[in-house]
This record gives sequence, structure tokens and C-alpha cells, in this order.
Amino acid sequence: MKPFFFVALVLALSPLARGADQDKAAAALSRGLAFLAAQQQEDGSFGADRFRGSVGVTSLAGMALMADEAQAGRVKQAVNYLLSVQNEQGLFKGSMYDHGYATLFLARYWQANPQPDTREKLEKAVELIVRSQNAAGGWR
Repeated sequence: MKPFFFVALVLALSPLARGADQDKAAAALSRGLAFLAAQQQEDGSFGADRFRGSVGVTSLAGMALMADEAQAGRVKQAVNYLLSVQNEQGLFKGSMYDHGYATLFLARYWQANPQPDTREKLEKAVELIVRSQNAAGGWR
């Protein structure tokens, strides 16, 4: 799992590398995205071992893959997986951290691909976050 998280971190920080050598940064980004794409499970999820099917890992990988239009099919598979593991109240399986990552990913996806069914599920996810806030302003 360590290489997976390392690549995800590199992808997250990749805009910082653009100032140095754009060609090298673009090649590294391309290799990182190819690695991530190869890690996707048949059901559209990401993660291995105890993280297999993780909503958080799938969401972070999906956001990274959104950097490459050629990965649109894989991004859609990740979205479909997340939508399949959301319950009626709007909660994605896993922790509230996982739920937060999934909500962020779906919001970014929906912004680029507005579809009524995705919006409905996204609204439920956001409403759950709002309802879960405690009197002190936090979520614990």
C-alpha cells in the first residue's frame, strides 16, 4: 500500500513541480496516473488488502484521475462504485472521513458532469454532513 499512497501524494503535489521542469513533471504525472489506473478493481473501487473497496482511497484516486481526460471511463467507474455504497440517509460506507472525501470527489465530478442522479446523491451526502455537525461546530 505504501507505493499507492506515495503516488497519490505526488499527484496531489504535482502542481508544485511544474515550475522546475515541466516535461519531467508531466512524465511523472503520466506515470503516476497510469499506476493508479492499474490499481482499480473490477467494481470501480481502489485499495488493496484491508483498504480494498475503501471509499476514501477510491475518492482520492478518482480525484487524481480527473487530471487526465483519457481516464474519464475509470473516473466514472469510481463514481458508480461510490454511488453503489451510499445508503438511503446519504452516508457512504466507512468513516465520516471517507464520507467527506467521497462528497468532495462527487462534487468535483458533478461540476464537470452535471447529471440529475449524481446531484441527488450528492445533495444527500451534503445534507448528512450538515445534520451531523454538533452544537460546538465540529463533527465529534
